[in-house]
Amino acid sequence: MRSRSNSGVRLDFYHRMVHKTILTHQHPVSGLLPASPTCDHAWVRDNVYSALCIWALSLSYRKKADIDEDRAKAYELEMAVVKMMRGILKAMMRQVEKVEKFKYTQSPKDALHAKYFVSTGLKCTEDWQWGHLQLDATSLFLLQLAQMTASGLQIVVSLDEVAFVQNLIFYIQSAFRTPDFGIWERGDKTNHGVPELNATSIGMARAALEALNGLDLYGSKGGPSSVINVMPDESQQCLVCSLLSLVDLNLCGVRLDVASVHNPVIGRLMDSTSTAPGSTSPGAGLTSPSVGAFSFEGPFAQTPVTTHRLKGDLLTAQSERLIMSTETNARYEGIDCVDLVQQLMEAESLHEQADIIHYLYLNKGASWNTGLGKPGHECLVSDLLTELYEKAGRAKQWWLVRHTAGLLMKKVEDLANAASDIIVRQKQLAVGLPPEPREKIITRPMRTDELAAIIHEACQDDLSTAMLTQELLVYLAMYIRTEPKLFKEMLRIRVGLIIQVMASELARTLNCSGEEASTQLLNLTPYEMKLFLHHILSGKEFAVNKRQRQPEQPVDQTSVHLPAGEDVQGAVRQPDEVQYRPDEEGVEGVKKS
Repeated sequence: MRSRSNSGVRLDFYHRMVHKTILTHQHPVSGLLPASPTCDHAWVRDNVYSALCIWALSLSYRKKADIDEDRAKAYELEMAVVKMMRGILKAMMRQVEKVEKFKYTQSPKDALHAKYFVSTGLKCTEDWQWGHLQLDATSLFLLQLAQMTASGLQIVVSLDEVAFVQNLIFYIQSAFRTPDFGIWERGDKTNHGVPELNATSIGMARAALEALNGLDLYGSKGGPSSVINVMPDESQQCLVCSLLSLVDLNLCGVRLDVASVHNPVIGRLMDSTSTAPGSTSPGAGLTSPSVGAFSFEGPFAQTPVTTHRLKGDLLTAQSERLIMSTETNARYEGIDCVDLVQQLMEAESLHEQADIIHYLYLNKGASWNTGLGKPGHECLVSDLLTELYEKAGRAKQWWLVRHTAGLLMKKVEDLANAASDIIVRQKQLAVGLPPEPREKIITRPMRTDELAAIIHEACQDDLSTAMLTQELLVYLAMYIRTEPKLFKEMLRIRVGLIIQVMASELARTLNCSGEEASTQLLNLTPYEMKLFLHHILSGKEFAVNKRQRQPEQPVDQTSVHLPAGEDVQGAVRQPDEVQYRPDEEGVEGVKKS
């Protein structure tokens, strides 16, 4: 009989340790581990770390096996890992409706639970009774799922499970801007249960996204339908994530001191050379050579981006609704709304159509049926507003585009991302005009719906100002990513005051009233609005040209551009600046000088 090698004897010792401390407590049906012998709750994070320990020992047996008994032990350990990981996967799949809802709300009440009953895998607490929103726990599970699959384990066995894992990618990809309760399950450091951004959650999500990108969950036996896809932008939102739990798992390619590894079994296996530091993270895909800084820089900061029509609006006088003046309302006073609908059908001017639809909106509401629809189909005022919004966009009537966007309560799609880009750079956001409480301070990332509600509250139901605030937030986020020097020594970005300054500068340059300047500001093209904001932030001189209005335009066209050489203001245009000049049709052209 062949004698056992020293490495085999040592592995047998670790096997007895793992069996005594972990495997004897694994539930025979669900495969989950309880938190303690007297507790029937199974934490996702604890189970994944325990599975990691068992998996590391199985890798060592696979590497050092010199007899059939060692190979049998390796297989036994691998099956215990598969059983435990599948137990977690099944428990999560029972809450699939939460995953779908969380993608839109990012609410703690819609988060996957952080712990389950050991015997059944069902929820053990209600949504509000525990800080379940722990993105690091879900990300840790996905990361280890990727690494174990890459090592040859078959954990996912159906396309339904593949689809669920793909959905979990969408669940964690917003971690860089989603406050959660973190690895300590307590939220912020005041212990009041308030979620906050946690570096461990963001870093773990990044590692999971990198590890799962392009991974076939069926291993070598799969095909295109079992491959997980990750959008490049999402995994790059945090570039380096060598933080706390990440260092222990070598998720970021950090050089490990074996003595500092907190898992005693894995640490001893590494110390005895049975397990290499990199063997437990074959799919991490992270190659940072050393511990680095915590950052949120996007990878495509200098890449031009094509956007849809901006659904923004502008600062207006509090006494009126932008375009539609009191004279417009007085024009239709006393006319029956049915007759107005007939007049709307005969109107050819876009401005006249806008006047009538606006009057119907104010007097009948957005849900009033105009009777213009086909038999059996309603045509509401909101439908007319939507059609007007699209027509105005095609006609490049920016004042009307922004106004109807406000009436339709549209929200900028990337509003939450824009606010997060500013806040994570240690800036506070203020919307509305001072003083508080009218001016609202935003100090943490929020969902788009929450931000829109705060903006509307701060603007006191002035839809025009609220929509312009959203538009400028997007532009501010663009500039803080690409030109952070513009915000140097700026602790709080007060959007309401920025709007006020923009209107004041137009009033000074055009020598007009504040209300007219607000209307002219509304009439700027989106690109001119962005350029104007840059001039305000940088302090550069600019020139404004007013063009004669066209028959379809109720307001004069205003063009913002850099002056060519000396102008009436005495400003000299800097070299290589972008200049805007109107052509014969009133469309702005762009050229480099």
